[in-house]
Order: sequence, then C-alpha cells, then structure tokens
Amino acid sequence: MPELIHKAHDVYGITRDLPLNYVVRSDIDGRFVDALTRKKHVIIHGGSKQGKTSLRKYNLDDDSYVSVTCQTNWSLSTLMGAILKSAGFRVSTVMRPSERAVSGGFKIKAEFAPPIPGLKLGAEIAANAATADVKPRPFQLEIDPADTNDVIAALQEASFDKRIVLEDFHYLPIVTQQQFAFALKSFHDNSDYTFIVIGVWKESSRLTRYNGDLNLRVISIDADLWTAPELIEVIEAGQTLLNVQFTDGFKADLVEASFESVYLVQEACYRACQIAGISETCENICVIGNNVSAKEMVRQVVKEQTGRYQTFLMDFARGFQDTKLDMYRWVCFSVLRCSVKEMTDGLTLKKVMGMVRAKHPEGDKVSAASFTNALSNVAYLQAQKDVRPIILDYDENNRRLDVVDKGFLIWKSTIDIDEQLEVLDLPTS
Repeated sequence: MPELIHKAHDVYGITRDLPLNYVVRSDIDGRFVDALTRKKHVIIHGGSKQGKTSLRKYNLDDDSYVSVTCQTNWSLSTLMGAILKSAGFRVSTVMRPSERAVSGGFKIKAEFAPPIPGLKLGAEIAANAATADVKPRPFQLEIDPADTNDVIAALQEASFDKRIVLEDFHYLPIVTQQQFAFALKSFHDNSDYTFIVIGVWKESSRLTRYNGDLNLRVISIDADLWTAPELIEVIEAGQTLLNVQFTDGFKADLVEASFESVYLVQEACYRACQIAGISETCENICVIGNNVSAKEMVRQVVKEQTGRYQTFLMDFARGFQDTKLDMYRWVCFSVLRCSVKEMTDGLTLKKVMGMVRAKHPEGDKVSAASFTNALSNVAYLQAQKDVRPIILDYDENNRRLDVVDKGFLIWKSTIDIDEQLEVLDLPTS
C-alpha cells in the first residue's frame, strides 16, 4: 500500500501548479540556477506549454520574487506601474496640463505603507528592514514611470529586495519590449534588482537584439528543449507517484508522436489513466498501455484544438486591416503549403518569399520589405487577435518563421491542406 495518495490530475496533464512529476533537466535547470547566482537578468524562452513557468516555480522560493503578467496594451509606463504595484505600492495617475506633452504624458503617485502584521504582502520587506535596524515607514513619491531611475529609487526607498518576474512578455507591444530592453540595462547598472523575463519565442538573443548593451548582462535559457530520455523520465516519475506502469511500447510511441512536446506527453498520460479508470494512486501496481494507442491519444488531444487553430488561421489571414498585398493571408499560405518537417525547422524569409511570389497575383513585385514588415509583426498581430497561446513567431536575427505551438504541427499533419486553403481563398495544390 503506497504511503501517499496522489490525484492523477496533480501528476499528469496541464495544471496551474507545479506538476508533481517535475523532472530536473541538468542543462536547463542547471543553467537557470547558475544564472540566479550571478546577479544577471534571466530570459526564459521557448514554445508554448514547454515548462518555462514550471522551471521558475521549481527553482525559486515563493517568497523570493514578485510576478507581473504582461498585457497586450501596456506601455512602458504601465509596465513600470505594474512592477511597483507588485512590490507593494499603491499607484495612481497624476496629470497636469503642462505635462501632457512630455514622454508618457503623465506622472504617477506611488504610495508605500508598512505591511500590516499578519498579512503576507510586504512581510518580507518588513523582515529585511527589521534586520537592518530600519523600520518601514509610509511615504509618497511623485515619479515618472517611464524613468527607470525614478522606479529604482522608489523600490530602494521601500527596501524592496526580491527578484521581479515578467510573465507573457511576448504579449507586450513591440515598442514596449524595445523600451524595456533599454530599461533593463539601467536596472543592471544602477541597482541590484534582477528580472526574470518569460516569453514564447525561439530566438535566444531577442532582448539583446533590441539593445546590444544587454550583451553579457542577460542570460538566455531555452526551455523548449526536451530530449527523448527526459520525456521518458517525466512519464516514469508519474508512474512512481500513481503506482502505475506504462508499457515500454506506449512510452516509446508517445515520445515519438509528441514532437518533443512535454505538454502533449503529460496530457496523453492523464487520458490514458482516465481510460484505465485510474484517478489516484493505486493500491496495487496497474499496467497501462496494452490496449491504448499513444499516437491516437496524441491525435485526440490535438484534434480538440481544431476550432482554435482554424479560428487562428481565419483571424490571422485578415491581418490588421485590408491591404492590397494581403500579406498575412499569404503568410498563412506558406505555413500551410510547406511540409511539417520544414515548419519544424522554421521557414526562412527566403523560403517564404519564394513560395508566396510564385502564386501571389503581384508575383515578384511584392517587395522584400513587405515580407519583412509582415513577419516582424506576427506575434503582435496574434496578441491583437487574442490568440493565446500564440502559434507563430518570427526570429529576426535568423530571418526565420517559427511555430511555437507544437500541437499545431501535429494538427497540420492530419488535415486536408487544400480544404484549408480554399477556406482562406488561397491557391490549392
């Protein structure tokens, strides 16, 4: 009889909390822990649902950081205000007619009050201040939220002493991402504050591309990388917790069918447990997989996303507005017409241009600048269309269009491509 009883949904599947079968990847977790000791900013990037947030949750104590979830319409000032709020400030806008013309158009009033005994919010700040023989005191500042120096001064005045996590950084407008890249250098040079930025993209040097001065000031970690042995370890870690045994064939087929996607592995294992009638740790070991197809399980998980993927294609094809070249509809054409292998590796700008120009009504008259402009905004377009999580991203350094939702690749391999092209009014094969 097992000593501890675990629910199957706490072990396998997609959960809000850290999965109980979390597997430490020596290269990924090791680099992250090492980065934390070097007082540098950390960028965690990779595909959707590939363990970026779990990496942070597993390796950081809950009381050692504050977390901010970025939104699609935030300016740099709004982002900085959210950071101050997470640090315990009460923020309100101060607007004067004479200030409407300055950068950002407004200032904010940042009020900080000592934490109330018994409340967790701000408790660590109080403890740190008490240790330093300094008592927290209420104070009020009027600051320019777009001025990093003002924000740093406010955090220091409050004796704030935590890391700052920015989740969903990819949803911010491009201009806000670029401006924050410059603010990040100021935080590094003028304070001890460190940021952990989490975003969905494959490019390892996105923020340093926005600001070359961040080179050697940030450490990028690609959480997208899962090897076959690591995925097997995820399955087997769950086996131990639930007292079950997946057959070797099931495990091998599942890893092969998953496109190295940990979330597909997790969800397929959970559904296999459901089929076997297992909702919690078994009294006696149960064997799973003899009468279940792992590949079919993955296909079922992906098939349920058909509506979301079709809606994505329709909304994405419309672009920001009607234009003569209709570039985003033709980006869809290149994504649908290329092979899954090509899309797995990423479509180069040259490849996209060649495929589109061969069928576009304007042919070679479609300029390279039109392609570059469209591709550079694919993530922002999806944010505007409320595509969550995003499916496509463009790596400007390598001039490559990437799929960052591996379920989309599997879905693409199962559909009638010509049928999808017809729906989008695009040339079929």
